[in-house]
Amino acid sequence: MNQVTIQMRQVTREARLPEPVPASPWLNPTQLDRPSFLLSFPFSYSTRVANNPWMQDLPPDRREPDFKRATVQFLELYRYLAGEALIYQLPTPRGADLQDLVFTANLGIVLEHLPDKNTVVISNFASEPR
Repeated sequence: MNQVTIQMRQVTREARLPEPVPASPWLNPTQLDRPSFLLSFPFSYSTRVANNPWMQDLPPDRREPDFKRATVQFLELYRYLAGEALIYQLPTPRGADLQDLVFTANLGIVLEHLPDKNTVVISNFASEPR
């Protein structure tokens, strides 16, 4: 009977790290030459709490949102803006009861008048539905 001897040799290879890729020259979207927008699909759109004078003047049954219309309007706006701008989509937390989440313009503002355009003032909503 023939015996086969397998000899294992340890192979060493020099690990080569990939060359570093230069970082993007842009620190945030305000430094692009195109506008950027934050949008939120109306998953959490609600009028359960009348949190402004116009809503308080309406009876609850007249405050009900038209979800089909809101969806169509959102998609039309998205399609229009996406042709020339960077669009960030704000996710809706599962089970969120954040009725004003769809109004993303109220979340904060970039102070573009400052030279570096890197200063953002974030809103601090305190009312129940926010």
